[in-house]
Amino acid sequence: MRRILILGIIIGISSMIPFAFSSFAQEEAPTYRDSLVFTDVVLIKDGTNLRSGQGTQYAVVGKAVGGEKYDLLSKEENWSKIRFQGEEAWVINRLVESFTQDTTVIKVEIPPPPKQPGFGDWVKANLFYVIGALILLICLLLILRVVLTT
Repeated sequence: MRRILILGIIIGISSMIPFAFSSFAQEEAPTYRDSLVFTDVVLIKDGTNLRSGQGTQYAVVGKAVGGEKYDLLSKEENWSKIRFQGEEAWVINRLVESFTQDTTVIKVEIPPPPKQPGFGDWVKANLFYVIGALILLICLLLILRVVLTT
């Protein structure tokens, strides 16, 4: 009688092990998609003075190179603030050849869909109830066996 009870408990617990660990599957590799980023840029006439402020009274911090694009930070009535060699600089608008947009393609990670709970997750969440139900079932079967054999 004791052997049957122990055997039933061992079989019941061992049959749940694959379900209990089924959610430890390997994660999927992330997926990416291309995304466009638009940046406002200016083209400035070659040799144009770039200044530290809005006005000719401000110091010259560099000279524009023709055909090179500079990020536009802000545009005022007569002057535009640009990014020049990692710093801010100002250029008079009448010497700007064009105000345009530059596009850059970047990779954006697509998050995985939310994980749907499986049977293994349910078993882990209710493990004590499952074990209790199995023990109860085994006890009922043993009682039934005793009743039928007498």
